[in-house]
Amino acid sequence: MSTGSYMIGNTSLDFQRGLDRQTLRTHGPIKADYIIKMKYGGSKDTVVQFLFYQPIRYQWRETEFFPCSVTCGGGYQLNSAECTDIRSNQTLTEHHCNSYPENTKPTPKLKECNMDPCRESDGFKEVMPYDHFQPLPRWEQGPWTQCSVSCGEGGGWQDRSVVCAEEDTHGQFSQVDEWKCTHSPRPVTRQTCNTFACPQWVAMEWS
Repeated sequence: MSTGSYMIGNTSLDFQRGLDRQTLRTHGPIKADYIIKMKYGGSKDTVVQFLFYQPIRYQWRETEFFPCSVTCGGGYQLNSAECTDIRSNQTLTEHHCNSYPENTKPTPKLKECNMDPCRESDGFKEVMPYDHFQPLPRWEQGPWTQCSVSCGEGGGWQDRSVVCAEEDTHGQFSQVDEWKCTHSPRPVTRQTCNTFACPQWVAMEWS
């Protein structure tokens, strides 16, 4: 095989033959499966090196902002991110994007919206910032359940409920969709407990 460019399986490959090495290179994307076979006939200190780059197929894409939390008087709106197949432009489950360590999910963005004052008939006469007029939704945790074991190696576990809650202008809380709390980490819902060893009978010396 002489030095030059070759078209194999709709993919261009460049082959270079040097004095001490032979190089096969393609800039991709590879449009077919390839099996590279090499006949080894060199000395024992011959080195065969493969260098390749696997492009990220699944990437996070930021969504549009969700609807404003209020229709007037000052509210907020968040966006999120969805895992996308960049080849087909389809939305996939998150585990596809999590398989790439360098593929970090974007942090949700938050912005003010509908800052115009409400009509007097609605009970609001002035514009107030959303963090005063309507606090951001936040995670609310329930109490931990009783531990599944009283003692023992490895311990047990206990659970608690975690919901996204929103406070209205009257200080009343209500559960809302979880996307409204994605601006902060979701608290854990399970933890280990009673990881100490159980008491044991120990025989003492006779009196």
